[in-house]
Amino acid sequence: MNKIGISTGIFYKFYEEEEINRSISHISRWNVEIVEILLSRLFMLDIPVSEENKEFLSSKEVIIHSPFFVNEGYNLCKLGREEIKKLVKLAKQLNAKYIIVHPDLVEDLSILDETDFPFALENIKPEFSEIFCLENLKNTFENHKNLKLALDPGHAKNLTIEQMKEISDDLGNLSELHAELDDVNAFLKNGEETHSYFRTFNVPIVFEKFNDLRKVHLVIKKTKEILHQE
Repeated sequence: MNKIGISTGIFYKFYEEEEINRSISHISRWNVEIVEILLSRLFMLDIPVSEENKEFLSSKEVIIHSPFFVNEGYNLCKLGREEIKKLVKLAKQLNAKYIIVHPDLVEDLSILDETDFPFALENIKPEFSEIFCLENLKNTFENHKNLKLALDPGHAKNLTIEQMKEISDDLGNLSELHAELDDVNAFLKNGEETHSYFRTFNVPIVFEKFNDLRKVHLVIKKTKEILHQE
């Protein structure tokens, strides 16, 4: 059964990044099995999760998404050994299943091999990184241990759904499918392409973006219908 999750990233344009606890609290209103905690900036590694939210998260599957921006502005950050240690410490505190990283933002992927905690690599758009785009990830997976794949179809629009499925099956260890809804109404009415992704990949679905937060509960209901869970 495909579990359904929501990322705190859906509040990215609505709340200040310091308000990560507010974002987690809002997700508690919805009936999902997975919570992805997006730490978009480096300083968010040092923001403690409230006791109330820890209690809520204890009943969910938790995923930690590593930072991609520096503390101010929109320059991309680089994750070194200290940042990875902080991520692993937080993940263990929250009993998270794994940590998602953008592989092009890690100083050296061998740092991930220094811990026994599992990491998931998110595929990168080919125009940003040829090495870490979906079709070229095989060498990376062969050279590093404990890696999962967090598949973002929006980062692989140069490929068909069938090609994505073939590549992800070959890599193995597919952990989740990301979904970004720029048009919630279209998804609720039809959204056949997005529906096809959900049916093709038998893995958890994590929503990372909604253009209308008032309809999150309807999207969850619709997703369960697509997956024949209702």
